[in-house]
Amino acid sequence: MSDKPHLLTLPMEIRCHIYSFIYLEDRIVGFLRPKSHYNQTALFLSCHQLNQETLEYYYGKNTFSLPLGQRFAMSDWRFLPRHFNLVKMLHLEADKFFWKSSSNSAKTSKHTRTCQRRLRKYLSAIFWANQGMLAPDLKTLIFADSVPTSCDSILWECDRNAETSKEKLRGYVGVFEKLHIGIGQVVVKIDQHDSPETDDEGDFLDISLD
Repeated sequence: MSDKPHLLTLPMEIRCHIYSFIYLEDRIVGFLRPKSHYNQTALFLSCHQLNQETLEYYYGKNTFSLPLGQRFAMSDWRFLPRHFNLVKMLHLEADKFFWKSSSNSAKTSKHTRTCQRRLRKYLSAIFWANQGMLAPDLKTLIFADSVPTSCDSILWECDRNAETSKEKLRGYVGVFEKLHIGIGQVVVKIDQHDSPETDDEGDFLDISLD
């Protein structure tokens, strides 16, 4: 008498195709305030192997964000975050990552320091909440910048400013390196427009920091 076929008898690529209908989000997920449906599905609760596979799929295939434009406060977190080591695509959000003001360079520098400090706090708190967690190896790190066209200048607009922009990026990447977090690809998304409700997805730049 042969065993009845079940999900775990299917090839892994078929199981992943099934997971895509359940666990792929249609938008970026806030890592500190994620949707909770993924851990309430029958698949997640059925057995240890499917629990691990669906966890790895959910965190490895979706893009998660950290809001550097907001004040850091653990009281705002829905719960202490887990599974950061499974994240592959991280989306850093902050207005004016690459904005510069010809009239107030000190303000621009302060903004950069504030965002980098918040990033350090977020990452350090995540590791504190998960003692002994291995550092993740991110496949893609995305810097998302939303800047109105009325801003003085966007650093990526001119070739002569490219190195200045890369220097800013290296400061953020250095925060990850100090925590031994690997980064594969660095991508910059610049959404420059006057209306925040536009459907324009912005320009994506694949950046080499070598």
